[in-house]
This record gives sequence, structure tokens and C-alpha cells, in this order.
Amino acid sequence: MKQIVSEPTRVGPSSSTIIDLVFTNLEGVEARVTEELKITDHETICIHVGETKINLPEQKKCYVSWKRYTKERLQAALRAKLRRADAGVTVGEAAQTFGSTLATAVAELTDLCSNDRKVSNAWYGEQLRNLKTERDDAYITFKRTKRLDDWNLYKVLRNRYVRGLRSSKNLAVEEEIRSCHGNPKKLWRSLKSLIRPGGEQVEPAVAPAEVRVNEDGSEDLLTELQPITLTKLKETVYSLKDCAAVDSVTKRVMTDSFDVVGEQLLAIVNRSLESGEFPQPWKRTLVIPIPKVPKSTRPEDHRPINILPLYGKVLETIVKEQLLAFVDRTKDLLEEQSGVRKHHSCESALNLLLLKWKQAIEEGKIVLSVFVDLKRTFETIDRTKLKAILRRYGVLGSALKWFSSYMDSRTKGG
Repeated sequence: MKQIVSEPTRVGPSSSTIIDLVFTNLEGVEARVTEELKITDHETICIHVGETKINLPEQKKCYVSWKRYTKERLQAALRAKLRRADAGVTVGEAAQTFGSTLATAVAELTDLCSNDRKVSNAWYGEQLRNLKTERDDAYITFKRTKRLDDWNLYKVLRNRYVRGLRSSKNLAVEEEIRSCHGNPKKLWRSLKSLIRPGGEQVEPAVAPAEVRVNEDGSEDLLTELQPITLTKLKETVYSLKDCAAVDSVTKRVMTDSFDVVGEQLLAIVNRSLESGEFPQPWKRTLVIPIPKVPKSTRPEDHRPINILPLYGKVLETIVKEQLLAFVDRTKDLLEEQSGVRKHHSCESALNLLLLKWKQAIEEGKIVLSVFVDLKRTFETIDRTKLKAILRRYGVLGSALKWFSSYMDSRTKGG
């Protein structure tokens, strides 16, 4: 790796400094300061790759058009495509067929449209071009003479050009927003365009966990997950939150298609619960990087969002309810815990804290609080230890097998 910026990127009346670093291991790459592109004192650097070929994925802004989609058309397409699964297929194969059939039916009723929006630079007129020329000439003069008077003249012209840029751009934005009056869709598109920029793993050995036994010698165990009814499945599907989905199979698609695909989905869900196998096709996660810092290109400034198949979330919700019911029955959670519990929230946790603080203050004690936020908790948890903890708290048999299947062999794509 070598640093290829050799010219000063910040020039002042008394100093010239290289404050930008560009490292590369490619041959024939050059970094050049382009003075005509500068706006402030910070120079603009252009990277010339030369003959080196860099293969970057072509990125196009697209959206899915649902104009041809209706509930009736979806159900008709699914009735023509769905076939009852053979008794000999695995739960994974049945899930794969179910998901691909649903996704294909949706794809036939939707259109992928380009969202390329031409950016108008009409606001950058002749007056701004003249101001830029005056500023550039003053900067060239200063670099030749190094006189303080020439530097001060350059600063005056630079500030005048920057004010002109901001004023002209602001007027153009205001005019565009006014042109959207009475057209909410056009206004929303305009606002979005302004805001947004263009080997095998070896598991560590863990000692077998002993199963917890009650004081009377009895054992509270969750050895198998219970199959559900079609009514319960429908209730679960309709209670899902609207969210991003894989292959455009959204909550609306799931609810619109339930009368046709409900029985087949129920068969897959119950086979999964009874066999202790989470369908492998539903383990694939679509990872979308969401920028935390606008226009940043640094990986650490992006937050990965995992998008799961919606039918997988249905199965997760069903198992979650059965696990929480087991935990509530065994009373393993502390009374003070508010996370992942019914009728509890951040509000109940804060109320408990305030109550304890008030009691301590009334008793003349000093209150000292330490709040700990664990970074990337769900991504870094040791799954082998988690399985051991489940076993220790009484999750055994096909139920433990289901959780093991759910956590193992997961894949990600983008």
C-alpha cells in the first residue's frame, strides 16, 4: 500500500499542508488536485485509475410497481400454481417450493421500474460561473505571489461565491417544493431525492448443562413444541407488523393469499414444530446496509439490517409464544425484568427504577446508577452456550432440536 497524494490539499497564507490520504496497492493510479473544483480552502482530489480495471457492481435505483396487483389476481395465480406437497419431501423442500411459488406469483403481478431521476442544474447560472472564474483567478494569483493582499481578495471572492451557491440552490429547492403543491407523491419523491445521496466453524466445547430440578423433585420441561390450528396461524399472520420483506412477499401478500395458501403453510409450520427442524430456505437473510452518516462510504458508518422471509417470521412468532409461556410457567425470569415480557416495557422498567431510587433517597442513601449497553449483543452471542442454557432451564427433546436447527447453518446475502 502506498500514499498517492503528493500535492498540498489545504493552502493558506502561511502554510501548505497535505491533509488528505489516499492509499492503494494498484499500479498506475494517480491523485491530482483539481483547483477548478474547489469550493472552500480544502482542495478537491481527482483519482485517475489509468489502465487498471476496477469491476464495481452497477447500482440502479429501482422500485416495485404494484399497479397490476390485486388480491383476486394473486389468489387466481396461486390456485393455478400451488400443488399439494408430496408426503416424501422434507420440510425444507416443502418450504422452498412454497416460498418460490408465492414469490413467482407476486413477481408476475408487479413490475420493477427504474427510479433514475434527472438532476437539474438550471440553478447554476451565468452569474455563478462568473463568480467562480473571479475566485479561481484570485487563487491562482495568490499561489504565484504569496502576498497577503491577494489572499484576502481570494477569501472575499470565495465567500461571495459560496453565498451565491447556497442562495441559488435554496431558491431552486423552494421552487421545486412549491411546484409539488397538491401532488403528495411528487412532493415525497422530491424530498427523498434531496435528503438521500445519489472454512467450517468449529464450535467450542461446552460442558453438558444439568437440567434444573424443582425443590419437590419434579421437572418443568419443554420437550416438544405444540402444533397449531389454522385459526391460530391466521391470527399470527394478521398480527405481523408491516416491514421490509424478501422477494416482495409482504404482510399484505401474506394476508391476501392466506385463504389459498393457509393450509399448505400450516402443514409446513406444524411439520417444523413436530420434527424439530427449521426450514433451511427460511434461514437465508438479506442484508441491507443502512447509512448512519449521510453520504459516508466507510463501512463502520453503515448499520446492517437483516431482512428475513416473512413466512419464517410467522414460525418464529409461534415458537416465541410457546417459549415465553413455558418461561412464565416456570417463573425463571426475575420479577424486575421488563424485556421480552408481556405487559412490560421501558416504561415499567423506568417506574421500577424511580421507585427504588425514591426509597433509597428517603432512607438517606446515595443513589449511584451504571447503565451498560452491550455492543452487537445478538450478533456476538455464543450459540453453543445458549443451547446449553436452554437445556439447563428444561428445553429438551425435539424442542431443543428445533432451536439448534434454527441457529445453525444460517446464511446471508445482499
